Amino acid sequence: SFQGTLARSGIDIVGFKGFKDHHGYSVEELKNLIQDAKKAGAQGLITTEKDMVKLKQMVCDFPLMALRISVVPEEGFDNFVLEKLR
Repeated sequence: SFQGTLARSGIDIVGFKGFKDHHGYSVEELKNLIQDAKKAGAQGLITTEKDMVKLKQMVCDFPLMALRISVVPEEGFDNFVLEKLR
C-alpha cells in the first residue's frame, strides 16, 4: 500500500524494498539500502514518517525523506463509528 501511495503521488520509484510493520532497522541494513539505491540511480530513500523516527538517528550520507500521510474521514464517519459501537 505504501508503494502504491508513492506511485499515486507522482514519485518516480527506481527500486522498492518493503519491511514488516515495527521493523527494527540496523546500521548495516541502512548502508545496504543506500548502496542499492545508488546503484539503481535513486536520488534518495523515502520512508514513512513512523520509520523516519528510527532511521534519522543513524548517520546517513544520502538523502532520507518521509512521505507525510494524513487521513481525512469522510463526512458522517463519526456517526458510522458511533452506530457500530452501539
